[in-house]
Amino acid sequence: MFFDGRFNDLCGAQSEMSRYNQRMSKLKGRRKQLGVAQPQATHASGATYQTYKETQRLVIRPWDDYDAEELFELAKEPEIGFWCGWEPHKHIEDTLFVLHNFLEVSETYAICLKDSGKVIGSIGLHFKGNTDLTDKDDECELGYWVGKAYWNNGYVTEAANEMIRHAFMDLDVSTIWCGYYDGNDRSKRVQEKLGFIYHHTSYNVEVRQLNTTRTGHVNYLTKEKWCKKA
Repeated sequence: MFFDGRFNDLCGAQSEMSRYNQRMSKLKGRRKQLGVAQPQATHASGATYQTYKETQRLVIRPWDDYDAEELFELAKEPEIGFWCGWEPHKHIEDTLFVLHNFLEVSETYAICLKDSGKVIGSIGLHFKGNTDLTDKDDECELGYWVGKAYWNNGYVTEAANEMIRHAFMDLDVSTIWCGYYDGNDRSKRVQEKLGFIYHHTSYNVEVRQLNTTRTGHVNYLTKEKWCKKA
């Protein structure tokens, strides 16, 4: 799996608008602002950690139904979906389906600008059962993307560094895997900056939603190597 390839199979999206309206009704009156205390999560080891994370310029927080419109504006850009392996969103119902089924889950976060709170992308850790890069319980895949308007600002690298720290220190992950499709030089450079090491290349990788096959390159980063770098 490369990036958020889990966006495949958006069938059933038409029913999401009614679900969205119901959920928004229940959420009415709830404040949405930076700085509000966020709940803690508990890892299998018993360790607790904050689900709300900050870096110098970013806030990394769980997705929410409130994010639907901003997410739609990002995900309708064809070039985003092309490199991630999913079709651009054509309707808000597509976005709601993705929110409810793929983004509002454990260890998947919205990337937001700290100064405005604006959503600019997504980042997550995908564990056994939700990635085809590993089948080990103590390993995961790092997936990410940001809107085209925010490329070349170092946001992905900044967010990914925090997620890598979170994976190794909070979740006690031993190895993180990360991939990119052939030709996606931006993502290749990001992974190199993060310290990932080349592992293998897969040919004829099926990209179901785009009805094609591609070449995918897979890299990895171990906790031991990251600790030495840190």
